[in-house]
Amino acid sequence: MPKQENKRGKRSQPNSSLSATAGGQSSRTADELEAIVENTLLKKASESKDAPKMEPAPEPSSLASILAGPAPPTFPPPETFDFIPQTHDLLQRLLPAAEQSPGATANGLAPLEPKDVDAEASRIRLKIQKARAIISEMPDIERTIDEQEEEIKALEAKIKKQKEVLGGVRHLKAVKNAAAALKASK
Repeated sequence: MPKQENKRGKRSQPNSSLSATAGGQSSRTADELEAIVENTLLKKASESKDAPKMEPAPEPSSLASILAGPAPPTFPPPETFDFIPQTHDLLQRLLPAAEQSPGATANGLAPLEPKDVDAEASRIRLKIQKARAIISEMPDIERTIDEQEEEIKALEAKIKKQKEVLGGVRHLKAVKNAAAALKASK
């Protein structure tokens, strides 16, 4: 009789027949019984319209990569977007001389003449432009709220499906434990 390979790569007899030893006990190992039960459950689940579709479990190495998911994006340091203090300093330096002590502002910077405002403000403008460029390059920044809500709904549906599959796995585990208990009682 031809042998079939189960998901763990072990060879087993086709699940349509059970072989028995001379003593009347089954010669199947626990792995073979598990494969038979799993194949039967998968077959019944695929035939049922309402039952969730059960798929074979991924290999352990790929399971870690699935659980890890995509790498999170790297964000620039907060200083990239922090231009408010520099703007505040610029405005402080522009205050009329009557409000300031002579020779220095409250933050220790020299007063700014109106002719120098453009040069000082251009540094802040460049920082803002760089921050905008960085933001525009971030992943999914162009997505609308509706697109994000659709993705959230799709992910919630995926989570629900995975919970149903886990329920099937728990059932499979209970069947495996029952088969092991039956084998132990013989």
